Amino acid sequence: MSLFPKTLIFCAAFLFITPIAAHTFTNNKGKKINADIVSVKEELVKLKLKKNNKTYNIPISSLSQKDQDYIKQWQKDNAKPVEEEAEKPDT
Repeated sequence: MSLFPKTLIFCAAFLFITPIAAHTFTNNKGKKINADIVSVKEELVKLKLKKNNKTYNIPISSLSQKDQDYIKQWQKDNAKPVEEEAEKPDT
């Protein structure tokens, strides 16, 4: 087996066992939390805290501008394509 397939297998295995790092969010008062974004709906972001796995809905406006920008980028990166209406046959 050549070096390339071994390296590829190692990298793939590493990706599956390495936890994805959570983002550190900071609110407007300077309090920091380590969490993952679960979803964004209107003016709320649902965050799952790393320390206890609980989820909370947080007003986006209560977070730092840097985190608000991070959330906007997350929305773009995780946008689901809008399903086009299926054509209905004429009856």
